[in-house]
Amino acid sequence: MPDTAAFKQKLLDQKAELEDRISRVKQNIRRAPSTTDWEDLATERENNEVVDALGNAAVEELEHVKTALTRIERGCYFICDRCRHEIEVARLEAMPYATVCRHCAENGD
Repeated sequence: MPDTAAFKQKLLDQKAELEDRISRVKQNIRRAPSTTDWEDLATERENNEVVDALGNAAVEELEHVKTALTRIERGCYFICDRCRHEIEVARLEAMPYATVCRHCAENGD
């Protein structure tokens, strides 16, 4: 089985980046409206909704990263959750928090 050290470092870097992004999103949303004009307020609200959606996506991705780090610690990082075969290294390089092999992902096994 391949060494997990490089994958672990990549995941730790990704985790730090996501935590920073989530923090910035929260700060952005907490800001008070900068105007009292109704049209501008509507635009700000739309922008906040987009930022909130980005934050939610980052939170979801962060959970995947944390799960992958737990899998590394448990020694099952390279094992597919569905078929128990090895997850391809190329797949993990592209998506380091993958929990299923390419075959299971494509076939919904």
